[in-house]
Amino acid sequence: MIEKPEDVANAIWSAAKNHKPEVFVGSANLSQAVYRLLSGLLQWASQQVFKNEDK
Repeated sequence: MIEKPEDVANAIWSAAKNHKPEVFVGSANLSQAVYRLLSGLLQWASQQVFKNEDK
């Protein structure tokens, strides 16, 4: 999905004013949420696998 230039500019301006190191606009917010969810899920799954190997 392509974001409107105004939305991108507003996000950059807001990040600069609030001293944020990263900016996510529109559909990038969804991508970030999915990445966090999947990385957490994969970490949990690997912990479960290795926990069961110790028994």
